Amino acid sequence: MTDQLSQLKKSIGSRVRLARKMADLTQEDLGAQVGRSTEAISNIERGVSFPPIETLAAIARALNVELAGFFQTRDGQRSQRRTELEIEIQLKVAAMEGDRAELALKLIDALRE
Repeated sequence: MTDQLSQLKKSIGSRVRLARKMADLTQEDLGAQVGRSTEAISNIERGVSFPPIETLAAIARALNVELAGFFQTRDGQRSQRRTELEIEIQLKVAAMEGDRAELALKLIDALRE
């Protein structure tokens, strides 16, 4: 169970970091928006600490992403880079309007063939 919790903390931290970078915010900026210190944001992003759900909800609002997206997990068989790519794609598609998201899906389907 401890290993699963550790993986979850790291996964959530990676998603927070990627979403923050996509929003072009520093850790200090994000911390100020959600009422947390820069160190607290750093600890979340590195998977050192697991924030309360209220803090994650505030982070999701500040970064304009879905809270549930922070909890999507991957199996342990994927490389760290592959996981980061999937997270980045997911966050970018989630931020798109409907028509653009459908176009992105068609492009991904075309690349798979």
